[in-house]
Amino acid sequence: MQKFRANGKLLLTAEYLVLDGARALAVPTSLGQTLQVQTSAANQRKLEWKSFNHDGSLWFEALFDKNLQVIHASNPEVAERLQKLMGFAVQLNPSFYADAMWYEVETHLEFHREWGLGSSSTLVSLVARWADVDAFELLQNTFGGSGYDVACATATGPITYRLENGNPVVEAVDFAPSFQDKLRFLYTGQKQLSNKEVTRYRDLTFDKTSAVAKVNMLTQALLKATSLEEFQKVLDDHESVLSGILNLPKAKNTLLPNYGGSVKSLGAWGGDFVLLAGESAEGDIPYAEMVLNAKPI
Repeated sequence: MQKFRANGKLLLTAEYLVLDGARALAVPTSLGQTLQVQTSAANQRKLEWKSFNHDGSLWFEALFDKNLQVIHASNPEVAERLQKLMGFAVQLNPSFYADAMWYEVETHLEFHREWGLGSSSTLVSLVARWADVDAFELLQNTFGGSGYDVACATATGPITYRLENGNPVVEAVDFAPSFQDKLRFLYTGQKQLSNKEVTRYRDLTFDKTSAVAKVNMLTQALLKATSLEEFQKVLDDHESVLSGILNLPKAKNTLLPNYGGSVKSLGAWGGDFVLLAGESAEGDIPYAEMVLNAKPI
């Protein structure tokens, strides 16, 4: 049996603008997804796939024939996406998916599927490692996106991520704020479709060069912040920049208008998680619990 694991992700800065070359700060999460593959001899190659939620319940299953055509599936749309992912992995490395073998694959999420911590990006990373292919190439030819989430899947701590001529540049960074106990993540209970929001962003007209430069400075300022007050100011400035570009209200105004600290959107605005800097809020998750290998204060 082969087994692989990938981390979830949270994008702290440069949401959307990372697509246009901005330097983003991202953290891998302690929760992720695993993939295990059991193989046995068979008269004809088949792929049996089962995906499980964090609580152990089965949320998807499918059976594919030797050419990855769907024999049956509990969700045809998910099966089609999986078929595309596996199909391109086979194109990149045909030898990993041998003839006359029965493949039994299980994936197990460690977080709530609704949380948006990277059920797709972790899957791309897992399949890429199983197939021994480049995860970024696999991503770009299937689900698309900037790739920061795939970088987080195998990171051991915080990273900065940017695209240079379409190629990923990933750097490990020392990001361990001394006021870490004042940083928390809050699930908004809302969900945004990333592809739809990216399309909306692409249709906007603004000075991208100037915006990327501003966000790059804010990412660097966040990395260098030595006090909670300084950190909060950077978050507030970042929210103002993106709010102006996207023509959307800030997360604090819509979600927590009476919150005493700073609130920053993460990823697609209006969905999934926000970052809180300051006092605690009901249902929040401390930074040290959410972030992989968060350094103790």
